[in-house]
Amino acid sequence: MIKKAKSLLFPSRKNKDDQKKDTKVNDDAIEQFSGSDNEQNDQLSPVKHNEPPLEELESLINLYSEGKFTKALSLINELLDQFPYSVDLYNVAGASNAGLKNFDASIRDYRQAIKINPDFADAYNNIGNAFLGKGDLDEAIVNYKQAILINPDYTEAYLNMGNALMDKGMLDEAIDNYKEAIRTNSNLAITYYFIANALKIKGDLKNAITNYKKATLLYPDYTEAYLNLGNILMDKGMLDEAIDNYKEAIKINPNYADAFNNMGNAFQVNGDLDKAIDNYKEAININPNYAEAYNNLGSALRGKLELNDSIDSFKQAIKLKPYYVDAYANMGDAFHASGRYKEAIESCQQAIKIDPNYSEAYYIMGNALLDKGDLVKSVDNYKKAIKIDPNYSEAYLNMNHAIKMIELARDSGGFDKPKNP
Repeated sequence: MIKKAKSLLFPSRKNKDDQKKDTKVNDDAIEQFSGSDNEQNDQLSPVKHNEPPLEELESLINLYSEGKFTKALSLINELLDQFPYSVDLYNVAGASNAGLKNFDASIRDYRQAIKINPDFADAYNNIGNAFLGKGDLDEAIVNYKQAILINPDYTEAYLNMGNALMDKGMLDEAIDNYKEAIRTNSNLAITYYFIANALKIKGDLKNAITNYKKATLLYPDYTEAYLNLGNILMDKGMLDEAIDNYKEAIKINPNYADAFNNMGNAFQVNGDLDKAIDNYKEAININPNYAEAYNNLGSALRGKLELNDSIDSFKQAIKLKPYYVDAYANMGDAFHASGRYKEAIESCQQAIKIDPNYSEAYYIMGNALLDKGDLVKSVDNYKKAIKIDPNYSEAYLNMNHAIKMIELARDSGGFDKPKNP
């Protein structure tokens, strides 16, 4: 899972003595805020008293950190009566509204901060995050670029822009931005993690592994990096090494359901079904709503020919995830192995209804029809599987077998097409 860099709440404030010089005030912006009320201007003296006391800001930080966004906004509104030109107050208001998923309000708050201080790079970064929350990747990128234009060494903006470009599928551009983040800070583990994610998608597994390892060296408790490293190693067939990384993730976080599930997959591929089952059950014990773990458990039980328990696991996966196409197809296979051909066909039909291009569902349905004696329909389903996946060797093999059975039946005069198509 890719994590976004956090919005920065008080980037302009280094310490109490630097409070005034860190916040630049634009006179035109002040005029926009105050309108024609010159008396209010004189009374507030915004340049001298631009920000509230540090203690008030620390209280806001605490409210925000505790997730008390509504309470923080209420306090901000009170403080804005006294400090209407406070960059920090508008910045925290933006972050609080973002915490409430009120992204439009968040963007308005950050823009108010920029009216006061047009060089406030962090507000542009945070606006980018808000647009990202809205799903508007293009506007997010525009604002990250503006933040970088103001501050060419802005690590978080490079990271966030890299993530937005990743979401757009622009992997090379994303990697370029992550490398810029490394230029500004070479000791940030999450940057190497993000680069590894992009390289994995590109298929450059060797360099992805290198970057995941770099992330764990910089941050030895980086569970997600161990998990993803394990996934790549499993893809490369390095099952023992994959299991070692899943174990490392679990050592750091004993309640890491994904690590147990993926370690179960590694054991299942390795043929150790008992250990696979134990790990899937542990994943489910941690997260009872883990549909994928139920599906994987069903597959392992199917491998042990514990068919009823297997079917029950697939049913539970579907209950948790009603459009779980893999679970329907796998359940069809388990029904077929149980000799329950009608239910096998119905499960595969449901899988195909969800995904008409699911070649495995046609293949499994072909097998059930073949054993049921519906030879012509079995051939039709194998053909559909092959049309979707021309390299489906098992479908070719079973289709040829069904065709030979049809030919033998015709030669012996005992072949009739099924009456119920």
